[in-house]
Amino acid sequence: MYSCPGLRSAWYLLKKGERLNEPGDTNPFPQAFIFIEGTGFSKIADKTISVKAGESYYIPPGVTHLIWTESDQPLVLIWLAGGKRASVTYANLYKKGENGHTGDIMDHLEKHRQAGEVIKKVVAESRELITEGTKLLDIAQFIEGKIKEYGAEVAFPVNLSVNEVAAHYSPPAADETFLSESDYIKVDIGCHIDGYIADTAYTMKVGEPEDELMKAAQEALHNALSMIRAGVKTGDIGKTIEETITSYGFRPIENLTGHGLSQYSIHGPPTIPNIDTGSKVTLKEGDTIAIEPFATTGVGRVIDDERVYIFSFLNPRPLRLDSAKKLMYHIQKTYPKLPFAERWVVKDKKGEFLLRMLIKNGIIFPYHILKEKTGAPVTQAEHSVIVTEDGCEVFT
Repeated sequence: MYSCPGLRSAWYLLKKGERLNEPGDTNPFPQAFIFIEGTGFSKIADKTISVKAGESYYIPPGVTHLIWTESDQPLVLIWLAGGKRASVTYANLYKKGENGHTGDIMDHLEKHRQAGEVIKKVVAESRELITEGTKLLDIAQFIEGKIKEYGAEVAFPVNLSVNEVAAHYSPPAADETFLSESDYIKVDIGCHIDGYIADTAYTMKVGEPEDELMKAAQEALHNALSMIRAGVKTGDIGKTIEETITSYGFRPIENLTGHGLSQYSIHGPPTIPNIDTGSKVTLKEGDTIAIEPFATTGVGRVIDDERVYIFSFLNPRPLRLDSAKKLMYHIQKTYPKLPFAERWVVKDKKGEFLLRMLIKNGIIFPYHILKEKTGAPVTQAEHSVIVTEDGCEVFT
């Protein structure tokens, strides 16, 4: 499959008993199908036509269409989609075999890439908001709104962590915090397509150019990416990150790590350390991972702050209070797999109290704000990659 702004294309081979799309499926963008080999049938709206090699046709947005073959010879075709929405969404394309099993033709790596295309645009646009006097809440709402506007879903609440705060600060509904000159702000963004996640982060210093602390994290990321390939040990990646950051006279955050990305799982295996742990875990071709070095002028460890604004659902449990039950059921239904922000579910002190009740009863898990142990500033850089045989593909 190929994708660029305004265009998406793919090549498909349908065997006897397989079909493209499901009955009633539509897409919100114009499409064209070019038939390369074989013969088959296409149902466009309520009309069924025969198709063969050398033919092509156009499908307007919102029109149902279905393609299949009854021939022993495969039907080979090219799919083209155009327009703004085609560059950030994808066709609902399926192959259904004789055994009745339906599987998504577009593999999970392509969905990671699609999420990555969305996140690249959001990152570029969000940088313009990093100015003195801008409220963190406004930045968060802008970023999360853009992710949805561009056809993806939010994978985790945007993290806007300032100065000594390293991670997990996502402003609550009434937050009045604003950026001040010389603040280090780390913007950590994740989005997904069908649960396949793209995760990236950048650091800016408000009103000032990039400094050595920012360069240390960025170069550590660059050096780590340059060595990634199938067979590389995660401990060696951590060693490279540590050596790069210490060469600037700073320290990596030793108890924060990179991580694997799997469907609806942000922090899965393998763990990618930011220091030399000696880990012998090796990367495999096709692994999707996020590399995220953190650099600091402090001791290189983070500790929990008492504040918590990000949570994830664990399990339902019996509750006496009706309002707590209602909130639990809402969270279970709306955010069953990925983390959610406090501001997404509650807006006042009563709601905050109910969330703490859910934590106490083991219904939700709290992601406490993480801050550098000595109060020193922290910088961060992050990209998501697909591991290949002889390198990696950065998709954020």
